[in-house]
Amino acid sequence: MIKEIALLTIDPAKSDSFEKTFLEVAPVLRRQPGYLYDEFLRVVENDCEYILIVHWENVESHKAFVESDDFKLLAGPWGPFQKEAAVRHCRLIAHS
Repeated sequence: MIKEIALLTIDPAKSDSFEKTFLEVAPVLRRQPGYLYDEFLRVVENDCEYILIVHWENVESHKAFVESDDFKLLAGPWGPFQKEAAVRHCRLIAHS
């Protein structure tokens, strides 16, 4: 399993709309081959930052999604909100 961690920075004045938009487009993400589950988080210390953690079977599943037409259905509505975005793929080393 791979965790895709997306660090998203948006205009805090648009946070309610951003969260609503995520809930509307999340089904596009959740129907992808290799998708396992996701967590959508808002940073407590900085209300303009969000973290999206998507658990995939492997990196290839995420890359296939990014190259698909479905990705545009997710990324398109998010575009107007984002100031910055960074994505990392992580493998779990330890869990307690």
